Amino acid sequence: MHTDQMITGIVGGVAGYEPRVMPTVPTVVESWIERSSPKPGGDSRSSGWVLFAAFLLGLGARLQVQVIGFLPFSELVVGLLLPFWLPTYTRRGVLRSTGLLIPLCVLWLLSAVISDIYWSTELTLAARGTARVLVYLASIPFAVVFFGKDCWRRLIFFTLGLIPSVILSTYVFRSGAQVGREIVWGRTLINFETHWVAVAVFTAQLINLLVYHRSKTLAYAASLLAGGINFYNGSRSAGAAFAIGAPLALGRNVLASRKAAGKLNGGRLAIFIAATFLVAWAVIEAYSYSAREGLLGERSRRKFEAQSKSAAGLLLTGRLEFVGAVLAVQDSPWLGHGSWKLDTDRYYAQAIRFMEINADPRAYYIKGYPLIPSHSHLMGSWVENGLAGGIFWAYALMLVARALYRPLEDERHLRLWVSCTATALAWHIVFSPISGRLETSVALAVFVTQADAAMSAGRLRRRMATAGVDSTGRPFTAEPVLRGA
Repeated sequence: MHTDQMITGIVGGVAGYEPRVMPTVPTVVESWIERSSPKPGGDSRSSGWVLFAAFLLGLGARLQVQVIGFLPFSELVVGLLLPFWLPTYTRRGVLRSTGLLIPLCVLWLLSAVISDIYWSTELTLAARGTARVLVYLASIPFAVVFFGKDCWRRLIFFTLGLIPSVILSTYVFRSGAQVGREIVWGRTLINFETHWVAVAVFTAQLINLLVYHRSKTLAYAASLLAGGINFYNGSRSAGAAFAIGAPLALGRNVLASRKAAGKLNGGRLAIFIAATFLVAWAVIEAYSYSAREGLLGERSRRKFEAQSKSAAGLLLTGRLEFVGAVLAVQDSPWLGHGSWKLDTDRYYAQAIRFMEINADPRAYYIKGYPLIPSHSHLMGSWVENGLAGGIFWAYALMLVARALYRPLEDERHLRLWVSCTATALAWHIVFSPISGRLETSVALAVFVTQADAAMSAGRLRRRMATAGVDSTGRPFTAEPVLRGA
């Protein structure tokens, strides 16, 4: 059965109506999409039920229930669908799109199990560690299938669901992170940096999706404004995602060659890579000046001064956990230390001594549940589950980097969204694992499916050009380009 028909049947059956009945969706957004959508010969647009399912998927992404640890409702549903959708997930096209993601995720899972058996990890902790890997193993192919068609529309409604999901999670179905903060600090600690930044990020990304194809200039300006707002409110990673992502999208559009179907080859790719480092350096310098001069507020100024005076530098002083993870990996590089392992070897204290930072490590060990530090998807998985966990995230990081410059099937709608999301995800993978597992899986799925579809379109054009006809069978007169390239 076709994916759209499956989703329509499931949602329609639960609602108790005939599938033809359209659900209630935000009228303004729906009419905007309708006016903006291309009208191809074959209508590949999603039904109302599928868009409603995308909204529900986003709505359940941050609302969590305690099952094995804390699981968002959407992750729970996706996991329950795995046995029924397994034949779809194992199709050649799905496996081709994901590349090595699924095989490496399976190796990560095996490594996690072996590591926990070797270290005799407590059963409940081992179950939580294994569940984390299983979520990605189920969510990535699901997202590839679900967002592989009509990606732009479905992303809009998915993002539209994420915003109220974050807001509602403040009051009901709270996350494990919020409960953990209550244990550690004695209060929930709901502020912009810990919670509301997600609303700002998802709102800015929704604006990108709705505006970019209509006015690139306005979308770039909105992204830069979102970056400034996040910087001012203390979220440097979210601010950098937009402050770097928008110029990278602009630079790629300028450098992309229409004759090469939007590809960056040779010298153009080298220029783009150099520009990426230049933009990152410029953003860091702009932030440093603004924080030092107090333009971002007194709290940001004090934080910047404390971190910049250290010999370790601004980045590593703020991420001592990463250094501690490197030290932990050196002691057990192959199998890691087991799921949710306490820092009994005091790697955090070792990191402070190694970096020669004037700090008291006792504050880390007297609160909550002091795990071996990492503050990183990459290093955290390596520390707990062994080398296979690190390899999975290293491969994911490579896919993120490639998404910044590789052609997309739908450049017209998705380029800015991809650039900002990839910039944010690169930071999350290496230094700040705050992104939800489902959102991460969706981002990776969009990156790989869009690139794979663009590559397939390129091969088709070359075959047609060789045959002397275009895709309709008419005599070939001019090389077509990617939609929106």
